[in-house]
Amino acid sequence: MYKKHGTNPFFACLPLLIQAPFFLALFQVFSGISTAPRQDQGIGAMSHQQVVQFDSSSIFGAPLSSSLLHGTPGDPAAVAVLAVLMILTMTASQFITQKLIMARNVTEETAADPVMRQQRLLLYVLPLVFGAGGILFPIGVLIYWTVSNLWTLAQQYFLGDGRPPSSRRFPQ
Repeated sequence: MYKKHGTNPFFACLPLLIQAPFFLALFQVFSGISTAPRQDQGIGAMSHQQVVQFDSSSIFGAPLSSSLLHGTPGDPAAVAVLAVLMILTMTASQFITQKLIMARNVTEETAADPVMRQQRLLLYVLPLVFGAGGILFPIGVLIYWTVSNLWTLAQQYFLGDGRPPSSRRFPQ
């Protein structure tokens, strides 16, 4: 692809590399929130009072720092329902986004390519891996990841309609 079009395949990883520090920071903050109020200390730039306020924040009765697998300080049923709903939404939107990207980029010549077979395998495996990993993530991280996946799905739907760029017709 690089020889033919001058496109570096690593540019596809750039959004992930930009997003990774934010995801890791969110994960660290939400994971550390549950222990910091008891130790009378802050987290990073947040003071103790801000950490206590942040620890008490919730959505639909589920604290943002709770997760499906770990102990929940709030209503366990609300945490379970919200976490499962967000994990399902996150994995479904990731799967549909990948299907849209593949539909736009796969031609008849590349369909039999071994690399495309590997990508088709990843199409089904990666959402399952992230879905299984979602049971460890705090609700706040699941919100971030779900919204990010839905945003990416909307971008792919509106900007790339599943057809190759040469066959699209834009309104004049």
